[in-house]
Amino acid sequence: MSIPNKDEIQKILLFQTAFLGDVVLSSPVFENIKEHFVNATVTALTIPGAAPVLAGNPYIDSIITYDKNGADKGVKGFLKTLGMIKREQFDVVFSLHRSLRTSLMLYLADIPHRIGFADSAFSAFYTKRVTRDLSLHDVK
Repeated sequence: MSIPNKDEIQKILLFQTAFLGDVVLSSPVFENIKEHFVNATVTALTIPGAAPVLAGNPYIDSIITYDKNGADKGVKGFLKTLGMIKREQFDVVFSLHRSLRTSLMLYLADIPHRIGFADSAFSAFYTKRVTRDLSLHDVK
């Protein structure tokens, strides 16, 4: 499945719930996505500790937090966050996180276009898998 015309994309989710440093290294992705999909709103889903770092970023329209190791830990928190994502009805998600939990959550969220890394756990749940070039720095 390919990504539809970029002008048809209205709501984008960027999912990055790794450590704070990983979230910071992901910052250039937000700019590139927002510049490519100029008509879309961009939502970041991240850990609570990273939300202040992303707040005020001109390429992010809103932030959803997922406290996967704290208040949202376990099945109840997973389902709560899944419900928030589903209600937003995103057109596309870019997963910058490679965990099984992330792959499963995004699959269950019914987002039609799910882009993630080919080396992610359960990468078959993504509609498009991207191979990481390990010779490049993570920012690239």
